[in-house]
Amino acid sequence: MQIVEWGCHDRHFGLHSWPPGAAGEIESAFGLHPVLGVDAYRVREFAPDDYAHRDGPLRRLDEDVALFQGLRRGVELKRDLSLALLEQENWDLFLTVFGESHAIGHQQWHLHDETHPRFDAETVAAVGADPLRAVYGALDQALGELLAHSPAEATVLVHLSHDMGPHHDGTHLLDEVLSRIDCFDHEPPPLRSPMDRLKRASVALPPRLLRQATAFAVPALRRRAAVRHLPPAAEYATAEARARQRFFLEPNNYVHGGVRFNLIGREPRGTVRPDDLDAVAARLTKDLLSLVNVATGDPVVSAVTRADAHYQRSPEDRMPDLFIDWVRRGPIETVWSPKTGLVHGPYLNWRSGDHRPDGLLLVHGPDIPARREMPPIELEDIAPSLARRLGAPLPDIDGQPVAWLSGR
Repeated sequence: MQIVEWGCHDRHFGLHSWPPGAAGEIESAFGLHPVLGVDAYRVREFAPDDYAHRDGPLRRLDEDVALFQGLRRGVELKRDLSLALLEQENWDLFLTVFGESHAIGHQQWHLHDETHPRFDAETVAAVGADPLRAVYGALDQALGELLAHSPAEATVLVHLSHDMGPHHDGTHLLDEVLSRIDCFDHEPPPLRSPMDRLKRASVALPPRLLRQATAFAVPALRRRAAVRHLPPAAEYATAEARARQRFFLEPNNYVHGGVRFNLIGREPRGTVRPDDLDAVAARLTKDLLSLVNVATGDPVVSAVTRADAHYQRSPEDRMPDLFIDWVRRGPIETVWSPKTGLVHGPYLNWRSGDHRPDGLLLVHGPDIPARREMPPIELEDIAPSLARRLGAPLPDIDGQPVAWLSGR
């Protein structure tokens, strides 16, 4: 039996089942998930928790309460559904997924983290608890009940796919930043004052000296930003502006910024020759790494990675060419570099929490060493390890079986 997308964080195919009639039987017996069951059967790529109980850009107090209560109820329903399926027969493999931990981390991190700019004690009081701790507590209880109904000799895996933390990034400023860098390279602004000359000269400084000069200038930049009341940057450039630029923001995800080059032969009105791509990418990487967070004095960008270093590309794909990893020690709302000047804009998306690296895999079984930290395992290696453990072939995949998990 396979049940697809009942109460999952991400929606791609809608609620389906094998055998086909099982989905309808499950809905009759358990209903749909109160939050993650929005538009349950439609083929549509979205995360339901982004839209459930939200009429405006951010949730009101009553909407936050409704979202929390819906996710708590969802944990209970997924537990009951999972227990019912677990007890139907003696399974060789049983797999269930709880999406509520993911959803609560995205949507209500600001009600868990007292240092978050949007933390609101009144909403936490109305919810009745720290929402993350409450949902994770409910998940612990659900896991305990599933374990209590599992055979004593079963091998059990508990997989937490990744970490979560506050959503601090600069993607909402990226379009304006890229536009200004491209404009500066084509037509540097006129030199009107000694400060303009200093800024122009700093473009060519070695990275260490540029960081020192920027750190020295940060207090003055803060005062200037406060006095000028900087207007928010536009989040997306017009199609006409994109067609003229050498690079532009490519919508990617909420965690890493994405940049695509306006490559001749690939884009409709390309401006970058393929032979120049490496040089343009290297220069843009240097420019992005020179951005500074005016509020903290920290760099804005921790790393810029070429997509073709990790993925097989094709002319038809819509992937970014560069991925930008942000420095996430605090909100990124006002940034500066010699090429961009001051760029300002508050982060207004409803997701207050987002992904962090490093997940966790807990394993218990008859041949698994107890109370030992095992060597790290790549995500791609979990499935082939389980397949080998079950004696089932799993050809043509990226991962490899790991001896300690596969048992062979």
